[in-house]
Amino acid sequence: MAKTTSAGTQTTLLTDETFTAAPGAPVSITITGGTIDGVSAGVTTPFTKLCVDNLCIDGSIISSVTGNIYLTPIAGSNITLDGATTIDGGVVVNSGTFTNTGDVTVTGTQTITGDLKVDNLSLNGNTISSLSGDIQLKAFSGSNLTLQDDQSATKEVSLDMSIVPQGTDRKWRFPTGLSGTEHFVGETENQTLKHKILHRPVIEQGFLKLPQVSGLFPKNHYQIQPSDITGDRVAKLPKLTSNDEFVFSKHTQTLTNKTLTSPVLNTSVTGTGIKDEDNMASDSATHLATQQSIKAYVDAGGGVADNSVTGAKIAMGSDAQGDILYYNGTDYARLGFGTSGYFLKTQGTGANPVWAESTGGGPSYGSGDEWVRYNSNQINENITVAVGKNASSVGPITVGSSYSVTVNGVYTVI
Repeated sequence: MAKTTSAGTQTTLLTDETFTAAPGAPVSITITGGTIDGVSAGVTTPFTKLCVDNLCIDGSIISSVTGNIYLTPIAGSNITLDGATTIDGGVVVNSGTFTNTGDVTVTGTQTITGDLKVDNLSLNGNTISSLSGDIQLKAFSGSNLTLQDDQSATKEVSLDMSIVPQGTDRKWRFPTGLSGTEHFVGETENQTLKHKILHRPVIEQGFLKLPQVSGLFPKNHYQIQPSDITGDRVAKLPKLTSNDEFVFSKHTQTLTNKTLTSPVLNTSVTGTGIKDEDNMASDSATHLATQQSIKAYVDAGGGVADNSVTGAKIAMGSDAQGDILYYNGTDYARLGFGTSGYFLKTQGTGANPVWAESTGGGPSYGSGDEWVRYNSNQINENITVAVGKNASSVGPITVGSSYSVTVNGVYTVI
């Protein structure tokens, strides 16, 4: 046995010897064979358990008596596990399959190349895929899922799940047939939507500005253009019981069950409800006659049959015995019966007839100055009998007060 001491460290070289270490024994021991404390040691005979400082080796387990376990290779070298995984300067490079069945906690920045499988998830490059089932992203209680721009932390989008009731699943599906770059629709974002079908939309604020409705072919559209109104207007849709159409001002359509209040018809009227019958043979109570057919019917004498005009047909209203029917220049009017003894007096062209009081001594027959007087016993007007003319009266005559009779011709009292 040979012993050497260098820099305060005792080195003992044993060859085929038995050595019992005492307290405070040498720190470094090289053994090429033999036994220690009755335990065989050597190249071909391993220890069953060996503890060095704070480390213990027992079977396939390396454990620490106290503190962490540190594996530090010499400068320029690395740590290799099973010939496939290399750890060098905190960087783990695995050329095979890395499997862990327990929990793994990684702090700091770690670089893993290749395919990393964690439970049912696979991470490879920029792809996270599921080995089985759905992929679920769960934030800590009270937190949100946030997508952040790699250049600016101020550019981020948070997914707030707090509005979803507890115990209720919600599925957010992406539509099929996406082409090119698409955008999510924001609740308050000003966006242009295309090819969308809105089921029961409720527009609480804002307005529809020139909406377009596609026809059967995508290149053709209906453009709805509202007028410049001065206030809010409510356009109500009726309670339809079957399929129907909107009514347009120029489109040819057949209207059913419509009531027209004060309609104005500016052009010709046609249809099955208009009859052009010169003889009015159908005698319908639900159709209209044309102007031409009415005129032809009247001109043919079909309007008024002989002896068919009764008093009821020419009644003027408030009719009474003794009334007179006359034409006032515009229409026929009623002249009510006059006072007893009055006569019907015409007032010439452009004037209506009236009832007038009969004055005594007035002429009864004749015209001009050739007449025969028919009167009572009193003359109540001024009378002049011209030269060469004759006048006469019957019985005693009294000239009324303030009246006179002047005779320049012949006046005979019979």
